[in-house]
Amino acid sequence: PYIKELLANRELSVVVAAMMGGTLWFGEGNTKQKTLTEVATLLGYAAYQNGDLLSGLQYLRENTHFMPPTKQLYHIESFCETLYRSNTLDTSLHYDTAMEDLFNRIRKPSLILLIGDFLQVPDLSVLAQKHEMVALIIRDRTEEHPKKLGEVILQDPQSGRKMDTFFGKRTADRYLAHLRKNDETLIEHFSRHNIRYTKIYTDEEPIGKLVNLFR
Repeated sequence: PYIKELLANRELSVVVAAMMGGTLWFGEGNTKQKTLTEVATLLGYAAYQNGDLLSGLQYLRENTHFMPPTKQLYHIESFCETLYRSNTLDTSLHYDTAMEDLFNRIRKPSLILLIGDFLQVPDLSVLAQKHEMVALIIRDRTEEHPKKLGEVILQDPQSGRKMDTFFGKRTADRYLAHLRKNDETLIEHFSRHNIRYTKIYTDEEPIGKLVNLFR
């Protein structure tokens, strides 16, 4: 019942841009990618029910999958199926290269909905001058509250490299300090350029946060 509320009374074209790389592959069951797909699907249905033109973009590796502007539910669902089935493991994404493509590709002033884990800080300053920007940050709670694991083999989800290490309190503290610095820089960037954002965790229903964001 809340889907119509998400994008109600908007006349801009709507663009859903999914930022997908190996860092989405976190925890059991690939829940970050599933949550990203769920959020994109909800936004797609909202645009469809509101009668808006919806464009879809998936940035993955060096490739871009583009769904041209549409009001057809079939194309929206096919785009979301692509997000769900894409293999992100052992891939990396350069956010700024993707943002440059997004700027060159979307010429009409639009509502651009960026979905990703934002473990990099993209430069959205140029895009925000032309478009209304909204950032949807997908995270797993374990990323922000890591457990001490002791001796463990860690695998880099972007490069595939494996490393034997001891993940204790000191390692966790260093990791958290880096993450906090990333997120502080990210939020400051959003605030400076009037970009609305919300964080959606994999263990919660996204619809409530989306409705509150667009009120």
